[in-house]
Amino acid sequence: MKNVIPINDNWLCKSGFDNECFDPQFDFEGSYIVSVPHCGTETDGKYFDEENLTGVSTYVRRIFIPSDYNGSRIIVRFEGILSYAEVYVNGIFVTSHKGETPFEADITAPVQYDFDNRIVVKTDSGIRPDVPSFGEKGPAIRYGGIFREVSLRIESGENIKDVFVRTPAADSEIKPVEIDVELADYYPDTTVEAEFTDSSGHTVGKIAPKSVLRRTVTLKGQIEGAMLWDTDFPTLYSAKITLRRKNAECDFQEVKFGFRKAEFRRGAFYLNGVPKKLIGLNRFDSFAYCGRAMPESRQREDARIIKEELGCNVVRTHSLASRDFIDECDRLGLLVIEDVSGDGYVGKDRWRDAFVDMISETVLRDRNSPSVIAWGVRVNNSRDFDELYFKANKAAKDADPTRQTLGARNFMGSRMYEDIFGYNDYSEKRTLSRLVKTGKLFVPYIITEHTGKNFPTKPYDNESRRIEHTFRHLRVIEETLKSRKISGAIGMSFADFDAARKLGSGDSANYYGVTDIFRMPKTAAAAYSSQFAKKPYLTLSSTLAPDEFSGRLYAFTNCDCVKLYRGETEIGTFMPDRKTFKYLPHPPVIIDDFAGDLAQSEGFTPFQAKLFKRLLKAARVKGLLNLGFVDKIAYTLLKSGLKMNFDDISELVDRYLPTSKMSAFTVEGFIGGECVIKKSLGCGKGKRLNIRPESDKIVCSKSYEVIKVELTMTDDDGNVLGYDFSPVFLGREGAVEIVGPESFSLSAGRGAFYVKSLIGGGGSVTVVCNGETEILDLEVIYESVERL
Repeated sequence: MKNVIPINDNWLCKSGFDNECFDPQFDFEGSYIVSVPHCGTETDGKYFDEENLTGVSTYVRRIFIPSDYNGSRIIVRFEGILSYAEVYVNGIFVTSHKGETPFEADITAPVQYDFDNRIVVKTDSGIRPDVPSFGEKGPAIRYGGIFREVSLRIESGENIKDVFVRTPAADSEIKPVEIDVELADYYPDTTVEAEFTDSSGHTVGKIAPKSVLRRTVTLKGQIEGAMLWDTDFPTLYSAKITLRRKNAECDFQEVKFGFRKAEFRRGAFYLNGVPKKLIGLNRFDSFAYCGRAMPESRQREDARIIKEELGCNVVRTHSLASRDFIDECDRLGLLVIEDVSGDGYVGKDRWRDAFVDMISETVLRDRNSPSVIAWGVRVNNSRDFDELYFKANKAAKDADPTRQTLGARNFMGSRMYEDIFGYNDYSEKRTLSRLVKTGKLFVPYIITEHTGKNFPTKPYDNESRRIEHTFRHLRVIEETLKSRKISGAIGMSFADFDAARKLGSGDSANYYGVTDIFRMPKTAAAAYSSQFAKKPYLTLSSTLAPDEFSGRLYAFTNCDCVKLYRGETEIGTFMPDRKTFKYLPHPPVIIDDFAGDLAQSEGFTPFQAKLFKRLLKAARVKGLLNLGFVDKIAYTLLKSGLKMNFDDISELVDRYLPTSKMSAFTVEGFIGGECVIKKSLGCGKGKRLNIRPESDKIVCSKSYEVIKVELTMTDDDGNVLGYDFSPVFLGREGAVEIVGPESFSLSAGRGAFYVKSLIGGGGSVTVVCNGETEILDLEVIYESVERL
């Protein structure tokens, strides 16, 4: 049997490494106590020096091992260290590891019982010739530290090492199951059996005991009437594999899996035999201030935002995602293309050997997850390296022959060993490559990146750029849904992420996301939410500010139509723009008439009202003093017909302009003839800070936890004040601490911060902004988990 104990708290961390640290009397001056996940050095948010994040660090933890465990096998499992590690116990070297994948250290031999054992971990996040990383030119930062959880596993002696559940012919009525069981050693006179349960814990099938004749055993069985796993109904089952000696249970392992058939064919992706266009986003594992070192709740929240708020059906990872993220994708029905770290840079022989090992370790960790539909086996944007990519592809196939492989590149004339051709297509005028359009590419094809580094957009960029950013995403989605030669398109990216100073926008940030680094939506998030969100959605492109407004108000919505009201008066009903976007489920709605029939209340004839509306549109863009020839004729006819002078007409135009301070508008969205959502704008009055904590409780299990607190500065109508940069001051007391600085400024009227648990009990956070003070009372709860 196994006993798994989290050991994530009370690590001593120190910059650098000294061989004298093995001495129990070593002076750890300058060190501090941390919990993992841990980033070697927190960032400053903006304009930080990435070189301060990289380098060598030392982590030390004391573990008292009672003599009750004598005779057991004792293993420490690290879920991820960036990016090279050496493990020592009581001064004795145990193992080393290259890359960010999980690894285990068998510490049975050097452990002393009834004794405080010292585990020392040396980490190195610098560029090494033998460790895969982004190199010098990659878009992401090389963070350091023990950035995933750590656990101690006590094994009694006869144990299951690994389980791989395969579901061939998953689309048949009676669903077969094949289970490859790898044991830690060969155990004569033992048997292996399996039991299947559904999400409610009810038994739905069993596989009879099979005698162990070698270290690997294959079990075959079936489940009748099982539900398929898909993006709408992600039905999961659990397989409990038990190792027995006679009737005594030696060990067991539980694995979640799903019945589904995923296949890329030329021109389409099929899930359970049904063609499905893949529309999604790339995800960099990067969080504000702490890099990749975030606990379970934040990893799962990313999957929820991508699937439920943005409505995507696929995500592509740019490095090894946490196991919690993949598990949440399984639960929610979010498809995953799991790609590896790197961008462009490929090292020499030792680097390449480690890269192939990293591919194998990635596949072995996640091959039971139904959400994973393809393995990325090529360094993103790299040139052809035939021997390396042949080996990498083979490594993935050897570990998992059930899934296809993918390689993402930025040029078309590339040799490929993978099953799927991934292309990073940033062209604006032709979303699909020439080879795809002409039908000369005879393998499955998917756009793996688009609309990112070619059009980075900050939350505080001007309105026209933010609108264009949104439409660039929409145009790619339109082209993808239209094409019969492409499997899907994945935008760059889900969220903004940290960058080296010499890359990105120069302020240590890549503004490629449809959300900011705190996962707060930019305007471009509407390109996805308006198409695929399940609940009513409406985002307006403008607040009708005079120097920002382009003359058209775009409603990004999944409603059937929208109605515009000026005050209490209905202006008109506006329909989705299906002329421009024939294939989008929900094209944007263009609102370009803000007067409607109101002009007739001024005593205008129908002809004069028509002239006035034309003049009104022209004045929005050019002003009355810069009218074109035709518009001047309209002005002259209107002036003479109404017997008004320039000042009279100017006052009348100002009254009806949408940007007038006298104009207040409401936009209502209708589905099935019923108003389901509404937005108000135009007044621009008031300024209020809205503070929204995710919860008033921080519940911790295997490690510390964090919650996010979002801040938005809005007017009285709830519209975000997009150019507000008010300072925010934070304070904390009790069982919590603030991640990052305790003072910052809002960005584009928004901001956020993370609150981290320290100990169980009560705590509070004080927020001071805009002359107001608010205190958030929080409770920290640590669930009962055995700890050493």
